[in-house]
Amino acid sequence: MKSWRGPRVVFGLALATLSLIYFVTLVWGPDGEGNSSGKNYLKELGDPPKAASPVEPEEEGDKEVSAPLQGGTGTRFGSPSGPSSTALNTSALRPDELYNMLFSVRDAESHRPLAGATVHVAKAPGNGHVLASFRINAEGRGKLHRLPRAQYRYWVEAPGYHSSNPRSAELPLDGTRFEVQLKPAAQLAGAFEGLDGELRKQGVLHLSRAADSQVVIVRPNEYGRFASPALDGGDWSVAWIPHTRAQPAPGMSTMLELSAGKCTLLEVVLPEGIADPRHKRRPGIRRAIAAVQ
Repeated sequence: MKSWRGPRVVFGLALATLSLIYFVTLVWGPDGEGNSSGKNYLKELGDPPKAASPVEPEEEGDKEVSAPLQGGTGTRFGSPSGPSSTALNTSALRPDELYNMLFSVRDAESHRPLAGATVHVAKAPGNGHVLASFRINAEGRGKLHRLPRAQYRYWVEAPGYHSSNPRSAELPLDGTRFEVQLKPAAQLAGAFEGLDGELRKQGVLHLSRAADSQVVIVRPNEYGRFASPALDGGDWSVAWIPHTRAQPAPGMSTMLELSAGKCTLLEVVLPEGIADPRHKRRPGIRRAIAAVQ
């Protein structure tokens, strides 16, 4: 008697049908979440569409700065002559999906290259953390490598110059080459000394500019030395005061005309300590004859 082969036939047909469905799903099915080619870096970086309104900057109050200490901490800079890169993980992207940002930084008046200027690049907009900070080379150029398509902010700083305002750029729609010109600034530097010639670190310098109601408070570092931020040129009132709510003592204020692009060295002698008759020091604020060591 012949056995009935019907169940085996039905089972074989079902197995073939399931194999065909699985093959079609692999070939024509939607991309999975793990497919890196579909990543939206604009979304991953937390950036809104290009048409979004920029965040309005908060109104600035009085500026207050302290002189930097030697060997300070902070951002790690790239080589002045080589390209810099960020910590973004772009290993899943093809080379043609990555872009470089090339920067050219110059003096706004002389148009000469600003070697040593520092470029900062961050996520845009808002208060996103800095992705990279690097120095411009001797030709006034710098390059940031391997950035995905996204919106970024960048700004430039240099000693003796006003920092540039943060600018937004979307790669690659806004191009990959960016030129920044910095305006020369005035600056004050010096040290607080007593009548005995010893450095003092108490008190602050109160700077005010009647032309536009600017007020800047400058604090000394732990050694008694100070350096102001970038200032506009023109007439400034400079006073030493024991604290921010005090009035200057007699003889501890003066008017100075500051020139853009120059650092003015000050001698600030406080009414502290025992005077040395050999040096005939007197309290007051005046231009220093020699550089402060």
